[in-house]
Amino acid sequence: MSFLQLSNQGALAVITINRPPANAMSYALIVELDGLFDKIANDPDTRVVVIHGEGRFFSAGADIKEFTQVETEKQMHDQTMAVHKIFRKIETFEKPVIAAIHGAALGGGLELAMSCHIRYVASNAKLGLPELNLGLIPGYGGTQRLPSHVGLAKAAEMMFTSESLTGEEAVQWGLANAHFPEEELKASVLQKAQKIAEKSPLALKSAIDLLRLGDTPNLKETLEAEAEHFAACFKTEDAKEGIAAFVEKRKPVFKGKEIIHIGRFTIMNIFVLVKRTFDTEEKIVINGGQIQEDGAEFIINPYDEYAIEEAIKIRDAEGGEVTVLTIGNEESEKQLRTALAMGADKAVLINAEEDLDDLDQYTISAILAEYLKDKEADLILGGNVAIDGGSGQVAPRLAELLGINYVTTITSLEISGGKANIVRDVEGDSEEIETALPLLITAQQGLNEPRYPSLQGIMKAKKKPLEELELDDLDIDEDDVEPKTNVVEIFLPPTKAAGRVLEGELPAQVKELVSLLHSEAKVI
Repeated sequence: MSFLQLSNQGALAVITINRPPANAMSYALIVELDGLFDKIANDPDTRVVVIHGEGRFFSAGADIKEFTQVETEKQMHDQTMAVHKIFRKIETFEKPVIAAIHGAALGGGLELAMSCHIRYVASNAKLGLPELNLGLIPGYGGTQRLPSHVGLAKAAEMMFTSESLTGEEAVQWGLANAHFPEEELKASVLQKAQKIAEKSPLALKSAIDLLRLGDTPNLKETLEAEAEHFAACFKTEDAKEGIAAFVEKRKPVFKGKEIIHIGRFTIMNIFVLVKRTFDTEEKIVINGGQIQEDGAEFIINPYDEYAIEEAIKIRDAEGGEVTVLTIGNEESEKQLRTALAMGADKAVLINAEEDLDDLDQYTISAILAEYLKDKEADLILGGNVAIDGGSGQVAPRLAELLGINYVTTITSLEISGGKANIVRDVEGDSEEIETALPLLITAQQGLNEPRYPSLQGIMKAKKKPLEELELDDLDIDEDDVEPKTNVVEIFLPPTKAAGRVLEGELPAQVKELVSLLHSEAKVI
């Protein structure tokens, strides 16, 4: 059942919470909200998001009845962390998000509203965190976000007493931006949102990025970030249009078609190279010098799973987007959907089946390089080797073609300040490396423990974008990427012969063993 409605009003996306009678924030509703934001993120026509409630309330809080169905502390912890992740997505969303609050925004409802960039309220609205009345504390970010708006003392008073603020008081204390009569609220908010939508989406995104850094204690770093963002915006076509319109005393028309890339302060753009491989734990049949795919089981190359997991961890820590990328045919979509279910944001399939009969390391790296050359990737990850071929050549070749740093067989990765601190496996020993982004790395066993796709992840993966391209879409002539190698023969390893049991006294057995190793096995 859907609890949210999404309507588009020009450049505005309006999300309506509709779960009568009180618009309680059930977990299913919050997950549905997450999916809507994914959809809005991929809509270039949407400039601003507005969230409001249908009926008497914005949202009266979490669905307390649902809490009774949670059986363990771990289950509640995991669910709470999932909500934290969704609200953080809203807080860091690249398009402005406005909460239009009427009636009541209590508990989880207020915590959702505080995740939005702007809050407009009805004058008679009630805003509070009454969780202590239940013997609980605010669990969806309220203890952390409320003090930043109203100050530590007022936040303590609101939580300790469970008393609410009126809309007027919320504005006085800094929890809301402005208040309006309830009957005028929605129209007034949409008018404000439309005014924001007329601004450059590129400048808005930079402003959001910088506001997110505003609570960083190091003022020097945040001012440096502001300067970098200002310079990057200044060179855009939108900035040129805005300046020209000001001089000419006309209304600017912003298009927001460019991508702003700001070094270490840019939210990370992460790509993962994925290969569809045979499941080597299942039987493989060779006929006519070819591996028979009918009946064979296919999986994500296990080393690539380490790369996917690491990409997701980095994205969650640093912010950004994870795109999984493969070259194959339509059958490869299954493996890409698995990667999306693990937590990747987008997937790209380059289908070369109709253009090329065979692919080798040269061909694959050349095609990948053509796709990635203008993507401004901060980090590219792949598996150390593919278990079907084991060459480990594609990733280093790709890095060379892109002209970026690369480190192979890594077992530890830390990203900080535009640099990467790496530990790589060197035939049983370790080597520590520090290098700069952009960077390509290949994952070795031991880097992490890849997660299994959850049921929720599998359902969300069905709605995540999966783009399919062909060589023509990349302006690639198949003659330019023809394989450089030929496969002469494919064969199974020889069947192991039966073992031999040596008899007689021990000295005689040793003598016979040495003779056999020399004459038959020919290993000495």
